[in-house]
Amino acid sequence: MSVLTEPSARGRAQQHPAAPAMERFSYDDKVVRAFTLMTLVWALVAFLAGLIIGFELVLPSAITFAENHGLLWLKNALAWIPLIPQASFGRLRPLHTNAAIFAFAGNAIFAGVYYSTQRLKKRGCGPTSSPGRTSGAGSSSSLPPHAHCLSELRRARSTQNSNGPSTS
Repeated sequence: MSVLTEPSARGRAQQHPAAPAMERFSYDDKVVRAFTLMTLVWALVAFLAGLIIGFELVLPSAITFAENHGLLWLKNALAWIPLIPQASFGRLRPLHTNAAIFAFAGNAIFAGVYYSTQRLKKRGCGPTSSPGRTSGAGSSSSLPPHAHCLSELRRARSTQNSNGPSTS
């Protein structure tokens, strides 16, 4: 063990053991950021669709309320909804439900899995198990996003065990 010396107040050198080197970990947070951004985008889509279909449920009474209370801006803001067939309740409800459950929650789960898996392993996923394969449409991978990182961890453990001392 190396020893560092520094002068004390009385002029004698004091000996201190060398501090152990800090471990440095690097994580691939680019994919985590991409999934988090898409979580926010799909949240906006889902919540906006939910707001519109919520207005559609109360639309007749909302337009009547706006007319009776002189709120022309509200009447004009709600007047476009019945005119667009793609903005009907029957078409927006599945969009709202699927965007909230699958797109919003799915991206949040993927972001959490990538974030936590790398920190539990104390290293990034690396280039051999590119997590970017699962982000975006048309992914060719049928594995869940964390499977690439976990397969790399298993491979590292198996090589470590095969190189270690034999117990037999």
